[in-house]
Amino acid sequence: MSRCGTNDIPLVSHIGNQRLLDAIPATDGSFFIVWQEYGVMTIDGIRVQKVTQNGDLLWDSQGISINIAYPPFYNMEAKLVANEEGGVFVVYNANNSSDSSISGQSLDATGNLLWPDLGQYLFGSSYSALHKAIPDGEGGMIIHMMGNTNSSIYRVNANGEVVGDAPPRSFQCAIRHKDSSVARPARRVYPLE
Repeated sequence: MSRCGTNDIPLVSHIGNQRLLDAIPATDGSFFIVWQEYGVMTIDGIRVQKVTQNGDLLWDSQGISINIAYPPFYNMEAKLVANEEGGVFVVYNANNSSDSSISGQSLDATGNLLWPDLGQYLFGSSYSALHKAIPDGEGGMIIHMMGNTNSSIYRVNANGEVVGDAPPRSFQCAIRHKDSSVARPARRVYPLE
């Protein structure tokens, strides 16, 4: 990541290409960032860092490497969800045309990996992309997957287990507008029980 101004603080200082994937506030006043490391047509994986409000790096200066159990693809996506203890969940997928396996890693406040080294498989989701992940209010998270005309919402607990049916809420529908020959996806919100 390059410096844009004289007062910028570099969060990544090693050689290579990086792409910022997500940044969120932590529950202890700091914040988390996750980025993708890549070379020419190869992916080195994703890394996460915890940073103070003053820009001081709290974890390893290169970030914590999130090991990926399968060869990643070029368009990787990752979302962060802060937990109440100052740690973070990292949820990620690699787009593989028709099938995306969603995996994750949980880190404590000091950057220790809490799930298996190669991440925790969470669920599979065909023809969908990782759209958003938020805390569920009970120590886990809610993950929203979205495709062209379908959407799914999964609830995952702090141990990386899907809660309820998989997915607990899924819908696919399209609305044809009277002035358009194109069907547009309808967006609905379903309460989680």
